[in-house]
Amino acid sequence: ELLCRSEEKVMHTIELQPRFFDAFTKGEKQVEIRCLDEKRREIRVGDMIQFQKPNGESFRAKVAELVACDSFGELYERISAEDLGFPGMSRKEFISTMRTIYPVAREKSLGVLGIRVEPI
Repeated sequence: ELLCRSEEKVMHTIELQPRFFDAFTKGEKQVEIRCLDEKRREIRVGDMIQFQKPNGESFRAKVAELVACDSFGELYERISAEDLGFPGMSRKEFISTMRTIYPVAREKSLGVLGIRVEPI
């Protein structure tokens, strides 16, 4: 139910840190990682996302898959570190890195979302 809706497609905007933006554009990352807040709950497979760097540079991608999890650890188990943009990183290192971006309380209260995208 959470990840399904009618045929209507929506354009979302997500700002990325330059290193993650560049990893997407180089093909080194296929999945964006976010806490599952109200804004992310609106994203559906087939929707479009415009990813933006703080400098205004952007690219568009189509949502191919949504993976909702209770924690970053669970997300790491369900999606490869390479697709997440962290090749060779251990589960422990991945969780530690994500917690520098998102506080533990936010992860625990909201859960997390892996957004697999295909560039267009």
